[in-house]
Amino acid sequence: MLKLYYSPASPYVRKVMATAHCLGLADRIEKLEAAAHPVQRDARIATFNPLAKVPALQTEDGLALYDSRVICEYLDVLGNGSLFPAEGQARWVALTRQSLADGLLDAALLARYEGTARPAEKQWSGWVEAQMTKIRAALETIEAQAGQFEGTPSDIGLIAIGCALGYLDFRFADFDWRALCPNAAAWFAEFDSTRRWPPPVPAPDGMKSGRRRLATLVRREQRNKQRSRHARDDLLPQRTQRQRTDARRAARRGCAGMSETLVFYSELDPFEQWRGLLAPLLPGVRIVRSCDEVVDPASVRYALVWKPPVGFFARFPNLQLVINLGAGVDSLVGRGDLPDVPSPDCRIRTWRG
Repeated sequence: MLKLYYSPASPYVRKVMATAHCLGLADRIEKLEAAAHPVQRDARIATFNPLAKVPALQTEDGLALYDSRVICEYLDVLGNGSLFPAEGQARWVALTRQSLADGLLDAALLARYEGTARPAEKQWSGWVEAQMTKIRAALETIEAQAGQFEGTPSDIGLIAIGCALGYLDFRFADFDWRALCPNAAAWFAEFDSTRRWPPPVPAPDGMKSGRRRLATLVRREQRNKQRSRHARDDLLPQRTQRQRTDARRAARRGCAGMSETLVFYSELDPFEQWRGLLAPLLPGVRIVRSCDEVVDPASVRYALVWKPPVGFFARFPNLQLVINLGAGVDSLVGRGDLPDVPSPDCRIRTWRG
């Protein structure tokens, strides 16, 4: 088996896996857990790559290969493919397009790290804008060439461009690159729907298994709230049993018509995949991302979060359950915008995939 240090959020890893899928090699790759970070070094990755960056591959002969460009070309040779044209203009066009896409991704990652890895007091908006200028310039070149792209990518250059555009959707949802690049957008829609390419952010196994636990927490909180209403109703001695039963039925009808909302916040976790996994299990709950969707604050009953900003919870007066996307709740306790724990009205739970 080939062994790959792997991050599901890495666009370079997606490029490697798209190449492997195209060549029929995906089943021969063992994905190794990794926590790549620009500051916090993961020593496990360094056993394959001294830079501790993903993707990093170990061949079946024990040879360590990195980065994505080297790994993709190795897979092409291993699979007797033709994603890297052997000679002539086609080769240089494919390699140059790969460099263009990788350069776009380099700029996107630097812009993202400025906001997520650098302390707030040291962040430089001019740096971010300079990276966005590079991204726009790369997009202009991609748009100018998009009319020449094949519908199904047949070389490494087009695979790399598709992965780069997918990463913009994933990490820069507010940046409407499609408005700047309608031809590239039309091509990307076909690229992204081709089944043999992996999704922009493959769902980790922990996410898939954890979705039911998260949904169970929400449903349990719904039942607890309903029991609390019944208990309070039973304490009213002036009501007859018939009156109490009628009141409970009316409450159930009201709950069925009420729009409950789960609000999601994380700078690191893929919202669309969480929503896709949880929505079938919570049919009565609207699942939204706090940053870019209109939300009625009063409808928010549940929050699925990782390191939300100070004041985040203060907007939601009816919050009942907070689920932390990580181990422990130290980052949530004593914030000031949540009730002290334990609280009968707002519970905090932790989940770790």
